[in-house]
Amino acid sequence: MRSIEKYDFEDNDDASSEKRSSEKESDVGALFQDVALREVDVEKMINAEFLIQNMIVRSNVAAYVAPANMGKTAIFLHLSEKLSAMGMKVLYVNVDGSPGDLKRHFAHASTHGYQVIAPDARDGKST
Repeated sequence: MRSIEKYDFEDNDDASSEKRSSEKESDVGALFQDVALREVDVEKMINAEFLIQNMIVRSNVAAYVAPANMGKTAIFLHLSEKLSAMGMKVLYVNVDGSPGDLKRHFAHASTHGYQVIAPDARDGKST
């Protein structure tokens, strides 16, 4: 990771202060150049193959965040089953499942042909 240089802001000269502020902003911008969105990235998005319309893109990883009890697990267990039935290799990643939930997810995955990735369930692999 890149670091930002530290500046001495004890000088109250307006011109010096403006210059330091400008330098600081350009350094912060430089921190993100390797992940800045480019036209080539947008082109890939335009040509993306959606497996589930406007939701799941082939060969991509996504996180879907919502408050508890909003139906995330139900939706994604169903979609995992559906995609697996379509012949897709499905990895369902669960990093916050309880032991009871993970046992049910494992049983569902075993029945429907996909794999559950659960780092918290493996000794020494917790997130």
